[in-house]
Amino acid sequence: MKPRISSLTVEGYRCLRKLKIEGLGRVNLITGGNNSGKTSVLDALLLLASNGSSGLYNNIRQILNNREEDGGNVKEFEQLSDDELFSKVSGLFTGYPGLTYNLTPIRISARGSETERELKLAVKLMRGNEIDPGVPGIEFMIENEYTTVPVNGILRQPVGDRGPAFIQLSDGPPGFKCIYIPPGGFSRTGLLGALWDNIQIQGDDSLVIDALKSIAHDISRVFFITDDKRGRIAFVKSDRYIKAVPLKSFGDGLNRLFGIALSLVNAKGGFLLIDEFENGLHYSVQYDIWRMIFETAKRLNVQVFATTHSLDAVESFQQAACECPEEGALVKLLRRGEDVYATTFNEQELLIATRDKIEMR
Repeated sequence: MKPRISSLTVEGYRCLRKLKIEGLGRVNLITGGNNSGKTSVLDALLLLASNGSSGLYNNIRQILNNREEDGGNVKEFEQLSDDELFSKVSGLFTGYPGLTYNLTPIRISARGSETERELKLAVKLMRGNEIDPGVPGIEFMIENEYTTVPVNGILRQPVGDRGPAFIQLSDGPPGFKCIYIPPGGFSRTGLLGALWDNIQIQGDDSLVIDALKSIAHDISRVFFITDDKRGRIAFVKSDRYIKAVPLKSFGDGLNRLFGIALSLVNAKGGFLLIDEFENGLHYSVQYDIWRMIFETAKRLNVQVFATTHSLDAVESFQQAACECPEEGALVKLLRRGEDVYATTFNEQELLIATRDKIEMR
């Protein structure tokens, strides 16, 4: 089955004044220097996958929270003026910082064999007159329906722990279910309990265990135990230990893999976004993890977008992509002046780059 999104256009979002990425595959790795827009591409996809206005508001809050741009405290918002609230949301638009209501609208669109979807966001002053310019708001156009909401309506609700805040089990329209894994992963394995429950209901838990075995062959079982003080804790049964032990005991690498595998299986029929893929993963296991991602994504019809600035991650991705014809694409972002440009490399080009040791970061 062909990738759901083959081309993505992002205009007016943060540093992406006008970016077009073509030739996307089922599994895509986005590289580029600092401030080249790698995370912004994932943000744009997350916004595009929003289900209606409420889902869009929630995703905007999560993006601002992840970048620590929202203040993090709803009580603080009650004391802020409309202009101060608007300055927080305006960070989404190209041209930030700077308090102005004449910001270029954001336009995000995706095209593919199964997909044609567009999202627009624009600044709009609400209930204004000759004396009072009005309350700053954001106008959304999604699925050809326009909605305008004041910025305090977007920021008034709190964001919970950064882990579950990025999990959307079914918050997308058909074909746009989306799960986002932040750079730091999930601060506690208990945050993944809802994802684990979901795949157990569907009978897909064996796929996650098989993924864990790619770097820890002795693991045979995963389960969650509820602790009165710490909430749900992930435990694993391993041939190395007589009793089950917390997953955290196996180190950051296995915990990172658990989050990736669990999210991948839950993203069945949708999208998985992974920011800074390499975090917590030793270079020696990255090829096995990429191979697992390619195989599982194809099996479950998931389109994957990941970012990295690690040479090890790029090289292991190149190796896995070359073994999976017509499945992988590497996207290199390059910033020139105020614009960001994308170059996409398919498997054949990656094969040549690997053979000739061409720098692809």
